[in-house]
Amino acid sequence: NSESHLALYNLIIAKNLYYPTHDEKQKLASDFGIEQSDLNALLVQWRKTRRNSPQRGTSSSVAPGKSVHILRQWIHENQDSVSTSELKAPSSDAFRQLLCLTGLSVSQLRKCLAYVFHTQQKVSLDARKAVTHALQKTHEQGLTSLSEEILTQLMRETGLSRLQIRGIIRSYKQSMHPVTRKKFHTLKKEWALYCESRSFEEQQRDFSSFVKQMKTLLHLSTKQIKRITQRIRRASEEYVLRKSVREFIQEKVVHGETHLSEPNLQLFCENTLIKEDFIWRIIRRESFFPLTSEKKNIIVRTARQHDNILSRPQMRILSRRLCLSTKQIRYVLSTLPDRQLCSPSNGAVIREWFAQHQRTPSRKEFSNLVAESHLSPRRVSDALYRLRNPPREITADSLNSIQAHVKNHGTCDLPRSIRSKHIDHLVAETKLTRKQVSHFMAKYEDPPGKITPEKQQFVVDHYSGTNESLIKCKVHTQLS
Repeated sequence: NSESHLALYNLIIAKNLYYPTHDEKQKLASDFGIEQSDLNALLVQWRKTRRNSPQRGTSSSVAPGKSVHILRQWIHENQDSVSTSELKAPSSDAFRQLLCLTGLSVSQLRKCLAYVFHTQQKVSLDARKAVTHALQKTHEQGLTSLSEEILTQLMRETGLSRLQIRGIIRSYKQSMHPVTRKKFHTLKKEWALYCESRSFEEQQRDFSSFVKQMKTLLHLSTKQIKRITQRIRRASEEYVLRKSVREFIQEKVVHGETHLSEPNLQLFCENTLIKEDFIWRIIRRESFFPLTSEKKNIIVRTARQHDNILSRPQMRILSRRLCLSTKQIRYVLSTLPDRQLCSPSNGAVIREWFAQHQRTPSRKEFSNLVAESHLSPRRVSDALYRLRNPPREITADSLNSIQAHVKNHGTCDLPRSIRSKHIDHLVAETKLTRKQVSHFMAKYEDPPGKITPEKQQFVVDHYSGTNESLIKCKVHTQLS
């Protein structure tokens, strides 16, 4: 009956008997007067509810970090050797004990144990160099992958597992063929042409041939191409959703509403199947509703209660309450007198500290600066960066050298690591800061278009205030 089931359930929770032995099962069945088959069914049901409870986390294929920590601790206490080749699997009793400790299913625990066993040894710099050197040798011989003999020799020399060596190989191949802007835009155009001429079923069927074609064209891996296409597909879907949300909010603003009422929002979500969090995220990013004096007073009162420093969760709550964007809230906070960096109450504290020490502050010193200056941590770090790297004088010679360097080397399509070396070279040549050099490099790499009378007339004729007309004008005139 239900009372005996409840008593049995409480006993199992108290003694943690979710995975009892055969003798324990017989004792439980005789004590509570139920058959062993019914007991097994109840145990299976209670294990599922235990794994799916919020306290234990969801029953996903990846084990939580706490479970990994428990397994690593168990390995440290019960294994004599740390080498991955000599690690032993737990016995049946230890496996049952780990199931009770972690709250995972049998398949989850097996996957987690395999992951922990294969990542027990740390990847050192020498081991990474040995694997990359072996890869370079195989590429020189005209081979594309390591042989089984070389793989076992690397495992013996470096002490790494097969899983770790494969991870190093994957990262090395991706570093040899990085995703540049040019490749990304090329893949974006090819994906648009691929989707135009096919239905959704045909896209799914012919996707492998598209991936093979892009691999030969762009020299990227299958994983990189799939990741980029998923990103493009998700961006196009979100664009359609954002467009409908913008039209809904702009209609409310035109009618003179300063807030988004809850009934209208729920009705719109029911009709369009768009989540509320997505709508509030768009409101936080874009300024739709006006910033009235009443809303300003609420922001100021809330800021005064928290020493004029609002965290991100607090700004999200304010944004949802007042239907304002984060940019509007930050604008109001920046107008407060004790938030201005130039005021003697806060800016002088940072300047005096830096003039005395001339170095980067420690964590404790940084927290003291935040408390004394009454500024947010980001403003304090920005002020310290400006004091460490003051802006230097921009001359015509420095601008000409940056423009010539960009034109000769084509830095727009280079990977980030190589582009950083070009920036360091220009910093040493022009005596400007990295921020100034990167700003002018971006300006010369993608210069704004020139406004001609023909382009001006095209914009006047075709721009009607909508996003479609704006995109059409940008594509035709090549203007910002």
